[in-house]
Amino acid sequence: MVLRKFIKKTILFLLLIGIINSTIYFFLTKEVVFNKYIYNEKSIENYNTFMLSDSHGEALKNLTNQFDIFNFSYVGDNYQDMYYKLLYLSSYIDSNDVILITINHHTLSKYRDVSNNTIRNLLYVNNIDNVFDDDLNTEFHKSKLFKMVPLLVVNYGSFHFDYIKNHFKDGFFDDLSFANVPAIMQRKQIESRFNQQFGNDDNSEKGLFFLNKIIKICKKNKFQLKGIKYPVSNLYFNKIKDFDMNAERVLTLNNIETIDFQKDFFFSDDMFKDQDHLNKKGAKLFLKKLKDILNK
Repeated sequence: MVLRKFIKKTILFLLLIGIINSTIYFFLTKEVVFNKYIYNEKSIENYNTFMLSDSHGEALKNLTNQFDIFNFSYVGDNYQDMYYKLLYLSSYIDSNDVILITINHHTLSKYRDVSNNTIRNLLYVNNIDNVFDDDLNTEFHKSKLFKMVPLLVVNYGSFHFDYIKNHFKDGFFDDLSFANVPAIMQRKQIESRFNQQFGNDDNSEKGLFFLNKIIKICKKNKFQLKGIKYPVSNLYFNKIKDFDMNAERVLTLNNIETIDFQKDFFFSDDMFKDQDHLNKKGAKLFLKKLKDILNK
C-alpha cells in the first residue's frame, strides 16, 4: 500500500515536472534560444542582416529591430561562439543575406580565448565534427541530451530573464554618459579596460582559427560577410590605436570589406555609456549610419 502511494506520487511529480519543463521550453526557451534570441521581434527567417558580436553589438540591444537587423550578439562572445552561431544561422540564410562580424582591436587578443558562453552555444552545433575543441566533446553530447530540458540546463544563463525584461522595458537602456564621468575617473576606466584587453601582447591562435572558419563558411555559402569596427570614445581610441590585434587584416587578406566606425565617423563622448560601449543615443546614430551604408 505504502509502495503504491509512493509510486503514484512519483509519477505525479514527474508529470508535473514534465508539464513545467514543456511549458518553459515551448513558450520561452524555444523563442529566446532558437528563434528570436534576446532582442529580436521577428523570427530568424524574416531578417536579411545578422549581427555577430560581443558586448559592442549587445550594447545596441533591441534598437536593431528598427533597422531590420537580427542582433545575435552577447556579452563576452568570442569567435568560437560566433562560429557556432553562424553554423546555426546557415540553415536560415542564403547568398542575399549579410553577416556583420565584429573586428575591433581586441577581438584577436589572447584574453578572448576564454568565454563563459561557449558551452551554452554548443546548443547551436548539430555535428561534433564542427566543435573543433576536444575539451568540449563531452559538453557537446550533454547539450544534445538536454537541449529540450531547460530545467536541467544551467547554461541557458540569464537568457530567459533578459528576454522577459526586454519585453517590459525599452531594451533596458540606462542613462549613462561617458561625457559625465570626471576626467580622473575616465582615465582610470580607460587604463583598466586597456589592461584587460591588451595586457597580453600575444594574438589568439584559437581566435584566428575560428575567424578563418567563419570566413570559410561564408565563402562556401556565398554569404555576404562584412567586418564592423565598432566606435570607441576618442580618449580610448588614442590609447589603443597602436595595439590592433589585426582581425581587420585577416578580412582584408580575404577581400572582405570592413566598415570602420572608429576612423571614418565621429561619435562624441555623450554617445557612450563608458569608454568603448555606445549608449542609446550613440546606438541610434550608429545603426542609422550602418543601415545607410548597407543600403548603398
